[in-house]
Amino acid sequence: MRFFTPEEANRLIPDVTRLVSEILEKKALALSAGSDKSRLERELESAVQGLESLGCILRDIEQGLVDFPALRLGAPVYLCWRMGEPEVAFWHGEEGFSGRKPIERSDFVDNAAGAGYAAEPVVEVIDFGWEIRVLTQLPGMRKRDVKVGIAGEELRIYAERGLKRYFKEVQLPHDVDAGTVHSRFKNGILEFVLAKEKPQPTKTCSAPSTE
Repeated sequence: MRFFTPEEANRLIPDVTRLVSEILEKKALALSAGSDKSRLERELESAVQGLESLGCILRDIEQGLVDFPALRLGAPVYLCWRMGEPEVAFWHGEEGFSGRKPIERSDFVDNAAGAGYAAEPVVEVIDFGWEIRVLTQLPGMRKRDVKVGIAGEELRIYAERGLKRYFKEVQLPHDVDAGTVHSRFKNGILEFVLAKEKPQPTKTCSAPSTE
């Protein structure tokens, strides 16, 4: 995964604007099309893939919301831009677009010489039925090099030591209880144990008497 500085993100705005405009146009045509609908849907998917190939993330088609992964003071965040804005001027964390804040450029790392790229670690998700275990291989890292966060049903793992970086977003099952998280780090393996929410008992009631 690539991490952007504000300057790098802003250099892509002309291309991003063109692709988002194309996506909005194709979606509108696909919704009203007849026999050409499947072709337009393929063209729409191609335009979305073109946007993602730049390294950014389309968050909302209707609003034209686009995120650029970034590092702020060593922690993974997102630079954010909305269709029609002249530049990338805000960032947000796990709270999403509603919590975006103005960019302080000194807070963001210089991605020169390829330092803005992070490798995806090997991740294994094991479902035991009553709990989920997430095992992440982070060779060369120490416990203090690792940062994690949970936003909704997504587990975000970031580790950095020297010029070596790892970043991974892991989609969790919908029934995981994020309030009961246990973790440990040993020999380069980060292990998370997340309990599953207990199913709520079905409430029953008697039918009212007709007598």
